[in-house]
Amino acid sequence: MKSLLVICCLMIAALLLISCSGENTDGQAENVEQAEHAEHAEHSDHPQHAEHPHTDAAEGDGLVLNDGAKWQMDDHTRASFVKMADSFVKVDAAALGTDGLKLAGDGLKVELEGLIQGCTMSGADHDQLHVYLMKYIPSVTALQETGSVEDAKQVQHYLSIYGDYFE
Repeated sequence: MKSLLVICCLMIAALLLISCSGENTDGQAENVEQAEHAEHAEHSDHPQHAEHPHTDAAEGDGLVLNDGAKWQMDDHTRASFVKMADSFVKVDAAALGTDGLKLAGDGLKVELEGLIQGCTMSGADHDQLHVYLMKYIPSVTALQETGSVEDAKQVQHYLSIYGDYFE
């Protein structure tokens, strides 16, 4: 099960890099992908610290502010995250049950695919979004596969901190 999750994460990371980084034709995209994969592998066995959702866990995930300011997202990215947050942040995960959570994961995955396909961003803001996505996407994939309350809380955590780092 864990190897399937890793494979899914790698495929999604590759899609992100291909769809968002068409301008990186000098091998830089490959180096970024390798670094992001190494970072993901390093942290994948550590549970998120939900008791400190806006500080410790986020900093441990490599998320940082842009010299004290939030990173600027384009309208497409912003709208995608508003839609995902509105549909899932305040959901009572336990009340949905396994099947309901899997369906919610399916919906979030569809929205993520739309986000990736419509990506036009570049630069440092885009790079920081990739740091976030390398944590968020595996959480959504896990929710989609397991439908567990624990995975739902992790997705809710990432959706709730998005606004702390991105504008």
